[in-house]
Amino acid sequence: MSDAMRAIRLFIMLWAMLLTLGTSTLPAGVIYQSPTGASPLMGYIAVDDPSLAGTQYVHPDIPLDRFNASNLIDGDLATFSNTYSGTEVAPATGNNTAPLDFVGVLWNTPQSNVSSIRLHHFLFFDGGWFGTVVGDLNFLNSFPPNSLSANQADAADVAAPTVQITNDGGTTWTSISASDNYVSVIQPVVLAENSSQPPPVTFNFSTQNGIDGIRLVGYGGGRSDIPGGRDEQGFIAVREFEIGVQVQTATVPEPSSMALWAICTLGVVARRRRR
Repeated sequence: MSDAMRAIRLFIMLWAMLLTLGTSTLPAGVIYQSPTGASPLMGYIAVDDPSLAGTQYVHPDIPLDRFNASNLIDGDLATFSNTYSGTEVAPATGNNTAPLDFVGVLWNTPQSNVSSIRLHHFLFFDGGWFGTVVGDLNFLNSFPPNSLSANQADAADVAAPTVQITNDGGTTWTSISASDNYVSVIQPVVLAENSSQPPPVTFNFSTQNGIDGIRLVGYGGGRSDIPGGRDEQGFIAVREFEIGVQVQTATVPEPSSMALWAICTLGVVARRRRR
């Protein structure tokens, strides 16, 4: 056997040892993605709805792209959907009052390793974020509807929504604890005449398994400029609703001390044989 063939054979043997004798562990992390196999949710919850299930919002101008709920999970940040100018009749009283808005998804099959939500808002000068009832009134007084001046919402105008999960297809929802950067990201955004596209906000929570739906629920922020005040309780507008999936730890090949010792030993043997 020639020296060249011996060298090639030795290289192959050493590489195989490197791959089999050493490994290292990659840390776990979160991967954000638009939900697959899911149906988008966007709507209202009436004040006297005992189940808090809410009503899916169907806008009268649904053919318009900006009111299409599928925009929430299409992976395209240039499209959006909102609850602007919509109302819901309260089941018990018949009143046109539904202060809570929601956005989320329902899956066809149970999901696991869900540990985060990333939300991309589409903000207007008169609303589009999650806020508070008190904040809406303050916002109306400080920034009247129909004004076209750029402005910022006050801290009292912005509030993080609540994360809720379901495992029965949306019949009942359970609130869970979460940490977020909502107010710190949204409140400083300058509200433009037409729209503003702020950085995404994240909601982190303990890993959820076996759920078939998740959503954010809160008061619609701002005060729209519709005559008659149909949207006087504010509204939300969202470009994309993304899910953070927990990635488990993984092992990858890495040279080990045993393999390195083998390289040195075989190298010495090869040199002695050539002598």
